Amino acid sequence: MPAIEFTSRLKQALLWALIASLSVAALMGILAFIAGEQLGLADFRLHGTNLAFAFAALTSLACALALERGRSRWVCRVGLVASAATFTLNVTLIWQPYLGDLTDFLARAAAVGATWAVYCPHFALLGFARPGRALTWVLPATRGSATLLAVLIMYVIVIDPWEDEMIFRTIGAVATLTLLGTITLPALHWIGMMQKRSEVATTALEVQLTCPRCGDAAVRPAGRSACGKCGLCIRLEIEEERCPKCNYVLYQLTSDRCPECGAPVFDRPRPAAPAAGGPEGGASAG
Repeated sequence: MPAIEFTSRLKQALLWALIASLSVAALMGILAFIAGEQLGLADFRLHGTNLAFAFAALTSLACALALERGRSRWVCRVGLVASAATFTLNVTLIWQPYLGDLTDFLARAAAVGATWAVYCPHFALLGFARPGRALTWVLPATRGSATLLAVLIMYVIVIDPWEDEMIFRTIGAVATLTLLGTITLPALHWIGMMQKRSEVATTALEVQLTCPRCGDAAVRPAGRSACGKCGLCIRLEIEEERCPKCNYVLYQLTSDRCPECGAPVFDRPRPAAPAAGGPEGGASAG
C-alpha cells in the first residue's frame, strides 16, 4: 500500500475513533447525570478510559495529518508510538491503580509519554507555516523553544525538583516563548499568503488577443481594456495555477513539488502560458 494511501486511511480511522470516543463520552455523561448509580456509570474508571482514548486519538490524528503532508516523518512516527504507549499506561493505571512501587514508575512513564505525544505533532505541525524569507528564523526558534520546554517538563517528571523554584520559573518563560511562536507563525504565514496573492493580482501580464468583433490582433493587458480599432470593451482575467492537493498558488514556482504540502505538481504536462513565465488566462468581451 502506498505511503500516502496508508496515512490517509490512518487519518480517517483516527477521525472516526475521535468522533466515537467523544460521542461515547457525551452519552456516558448524560446517562451518569440521569441514572449513574443504577447503570453503574458513576465509576470514574469508565470516564477516565474514555478520556485517555480521546487524548490518544487526538494526538495520533495530529501526527497522521503532518505525516500525510510529509512533515517531520520520524517525529510523527515517534508521536504515534508515544500516543499508543500513553494510552496503554493510562488504562493500566486506571484499572490497576495498586501495583506497589510499580505504580509510581508507570505514572511517570505515562506523563513522559503524554509529553512526547503532544510535543511531536506540535513540532511537525509548526512546519506547515511559511513565515517568509525575512522571518524564517521564527520557525526554528519556536521549534527549539518547544523542544526545550518538553525537555524541562520531562526533567521535572523524572527528577522531582520541587524545591528548585528556578526550574519552574524557567518553564514558565520558555512556555511563554513557545506560545508566542505558535501563535505568531500562522499569522506570519497568512500575511505572506496575502502579500503573495497581492503580487500575483497586480503583476503586469499581456496576452496576444484577437478582437472578437473586428478581428484586430493586438497585445492586451490583464484587466479591462478597449479595442483600439472598434472600441469593444475587453476584460482579461488571470487564473493562477494551483496545487491540485492543497490549492496553494504555484505562481513563479521553480521546484517540481508544492512548497506547502510537498505533492508533485509538474508530473503532468503544464498548460500553455499566455506569456513567458505567466499563468493561465481567459478573456471576455462586452
